[in-house]
Amino acid sequence: MKHVFILPLLIFVLCAIDKQIFEPARRFLRYKEEFYRLYYLPSYYSNDDLLRNIGHLQTALRADFAPPLNAIVVCENENQYKRYRRLLVMHIYYLLTQNHVYLAARFDKHEIRFYNTPYAEDIVKSLAYARYNYECALNYWNEAVYWKNEADAFRRERVDLEFTEDIAWRMENGELDYRAVIEKKLEELKNKKQYFSGLGKQRTE
Repeated sequence: MKHVFILPLLIFVLCAIDKQIFEPARRFLRYKEEFYRLYYLPSYYSNDDLLRNIGHLQTALRADFAPPLNAIVVCENENQYKRYRRLLVMHIYYLLTQNHVYLAARFDKHEIRFYNTPYAEDIVKSLAYARYNYECALNYWNEAVYWKNEADAFRRERVDLEFTEDIAWRMENGELDYRAVIEKKLEELKNKKQYFSGLGKQRTE
């Protein structure tokens, strides 16, 4: 009868020991690069995915850089490290721009149909949230452009972050211009809001 109680106790003790030995030590994330690496956007993303990314990226902006030895890429000299830092910040702002645009698009009304009339008030509220996110995106884009220009002071020191170097090149050559995209969206949104606001007033009269 004693063996019936001893066996479960032995299993419990062995599991506890195994957990202590093999479970990796946990620590709080501290550096900009660590929060930056939390970024992940699945092919079929939800609002929660976008908001999670925005939160991680905003935290990354507030965090300190990791020591040069712990940088995402190897930096051979001080100027290369300076360009690395500026490009990384530029990319964080770029991703914030992108995720806010994606979030705005989910609340924007891309097509106006006659059967939308009963939902005019709700659509106006949705458009207001879309506008807020477009405006956030525009502010972040301005910061991305600023940090791209800051990185240009060290353009002779190429950094092995090909995706950020490519984004900086496309920004410089005008292939990537979120300002033009966002301003167009804001103008379209303004017209939609006027239309649906008018429908809401008609329903109350």
